[in-house]
Amino acid sequence: FARGRMWAAGLRDELLLAAAGLSGGSLYFLTENVALEYAPASNVSLIVCTAPVWTAVLLSLLYGSERMSRRQIAGSALAFAGMVLVVLNGHFVLRLSPRGDLLALSAALLWMVYSLAIKRIGGRYPAIFITRKVFFYGLVTILPVFAFRPFDVSWEVLSRPVVWGNLLFLGVVASMLCYVL
Repeated sequence: FARGRMWAAGLRDELLLAAAGLSGGSLYFLTENVALEYAPASNVSLIVCTAPVWTAVLLSLLYGSERMSRRQIAGSALAFAGMVLVVLNGHFVLRLSPRGDLLALSAALLWMVYSLAIKRIGGRYPAIFITRKVFFYGLVTILPVFAFRPFDVSWEVLSRPVVWGNLLFLGVVASMLCYVL
């Protein structure tokens, strides 16, 4: 691929990139953050962390070569149990919140869609091209949300250096670098 290429090789690939941007670049974050308005963070984090399980189950159904072994299932269960212990931190408080919990489950399923789209296109394009396209489609599809849910943060909060540091870390390290890697 030439540097600075704008489009994928075909419409199907471009649509896969758009699906990845929509599912993993905008709707995932939107549903996860809105879920936090209705459900405790412990519920949301536990439900969202099921995304790899949903992905593995769907891959097993779609691709015979992607079936999980017993060892992988046991490892996944152990990892999930460890994550539960870390998230709950010894304080088991289960407060059901159907709206928030369903939004969190939607976020997990959207991440599954993103993972599958990236799996289908991953080997055909450089990581930086995919990342750029996912961010582009994610940004384009999240902007209309602000017409209905305006960004409501005061300038006093935004002017704090610690806020800018956190935003830069989230944007550059936790998002861009992680997507590229």
